[in-house]
Amino acid sequence: MPRPTTLPELQAHYGERYRWLLLLSVMIGTMASIMSSTIVNVAIPDMSQHFTLGQERAQWVTSGFMVAMTVSMLTTPWLLARYGYRHTSAGIVQPIPAIIIMRAFAPHEQGRASGLFGMGVVLAPALGPSVGGVLVDLFGWRSIFFMVVPLCLASLWMAYKYVPVTAPGGVAANRNGASLDWRGLVLGAIGTLCLLNGMVNLHGGQGPQAAMLLISAAVFMLVFVWWQRRLAASGGVPLMNLALFGYRPFAMGSMVAFIYGTALFGSTYLL
Repeated sequence: MPRPTTLPELQAHYGERYRWLLLLSVMIGTMASIMSSTIVNVAIPDMSQHFTLGQERAQWVTSGFMVAMTVSMLTTPWLLARYGYRHTSAGIVQPIPAIIIMRAFAPHEQGRASGLFGMGVVLAPALGPSVGGVLVDLFGWRSIFFMVVPLCLASLWMAYKYVPVTAPGGVAANRNGASLDWRGLVLGAIGTLCLLNGMVNLHGGQGPQAAMLLISAAVFMLVFVWWQRRLAASGGVPLMNLALFGYRPFAMGSMVAFIYGTALFGSTYLL
């Protein structure tokens, strides 16, 4: 009997409990991703001393990870349509659970599923710095990079077993589908790098350089928005569907997510 790979086949094979197994699979992967971005903070003082770096440059250990994760998230729709749920990479694992909850759970169950998933997401940044501090004290700063390995292995095994290979909507992944909006991706990446580097320079007291980088970030972001709208108007597939922000609940939800992310990762770094 062939192994089930599509969402309907997996639902028929595992029954009513399948949707919760699927949620657990993506929750563990997301926890590994979040812990990777928070556990590094407690090792920054030791890493600064080992590599003789200042506080601002050592901060890029965390910021660089966040930049890579943020930029890769922009490719989520294209990657899912081209390769399907199971074969997408870890860098974009955080947007996927929301899509899976919408597809696998009935409307009256989505609140409970989101709540259970949120428990894991909140638990990860709480455990990361605590366990990371113990590892740094006992085994040195290099040990923090091995903490998430068990979670990653468990997530890979569960993804192979429970995550479908299809793309959103249940359609087959199409590797010859729409091309990636490389111009939008480059504009977004450069704008994000300028923004973070400008904030680092502003914190370091380098006013003129910080101002130049922050102005460049604003320019790149404006060009990014212009390009996305132009591509959508011409019938292309933009990297980000900006029309969604015209829907008030989505815009408000995005604002809440932005505030939550700022408070979560910013306060973790300060602690």
